[in-house]
Amino acid sequence: MCNVPAFARRVQRARNDFIGRFWTPVEIDQSGGRMMSLAARWGAKEATMKALEAGIGRVDPVDIEVELKNGAPHLNLRGSARDIAEKLGLMTWSVSLTHDGLYAMAFVVAVGGEDGQGQPA
Repeated sequence: MCNVPAFARRVQRARNDFIGRFWTPVEIDQSGGRMMSLAARWGAKEATMKALEAGIGRVDPVDIEVELKNGAPHLNLRGSARDIAEKLGLMTWSVSLTHDGLYAMAFVVAVGGEDGQGQPA
């Protein structure tokens, strides 16, 4: 969950560097530069890193992309994020984004193999 006004102030202070470092061109385009949309995507990136048991440093935020397909958010994992997901056996991802005037929030669910751990039962 992210406080959108505080998030917007942080982004505005470091705009040139911050946006290009943490969001992909697809995310920037689909968000239309709206802080609520970028904040919700940031929440999804943080939630995904937690599911991967990793943080910034082990996972590059642009290796986690939230792309809208037919109006629904989908996660695209690349590079370090994809590598860690494969090692953990996390094969299926679901993401939900929501926001109002003050807060943006994301919820991410990662599922492994048949036993939920990436291994067949």
